[in-house]
Amino acid sequence: MMPGACLRLALTFERLWNAADGMGVDHVCKQAVEAATVMIDDYLLPMALRVFGVAAMASTHRDAAAIANWVLLKRPSKLYTRELMRGSILTGQSNSSRIQRAVSVLENASWACANSVHDASKIGRKRNDYLLNPRVYEQ
Repeated sequence: MMPGACLRLALTFERLWNAADGMGVDHVCKQAVEAATVMIDDYLLPMALRVFGVAAMASTHRDAAAIANWVLLKRPSKLYTRELMRGSILTGQSNSSRIQRAVSVLENASWACANSVHDASKIGRKRNDYLLNPRVYEQ
């Protein structure tokens, strides 16, 4: 955190508390410093870690995390890349290579395994579907 942030926040609390009386601030009380410390420790630092942690993540890993969250929410037994492309799971425009890269991250993490069974009676391209590891639903 920035040096002096606790003191500046404590001063802000003092000003807010004294504003109703129209008084200026000539000192910072212990209660304001404690309130600033609690706010920094319990709210500001955890939120900054959460926000900047996601922002620092590579886009492929962000996409994989979004798909993983969707999997935990919907609990499917299989993952279909076509369904992921049609859905609104990823932010922005999703294309097949972006989804394939994200699913590859999930494969490396043992969340998914390529289902290479192809129905020979059907013509066309093979489906890109993945079996999901049932252990991801255990908590």
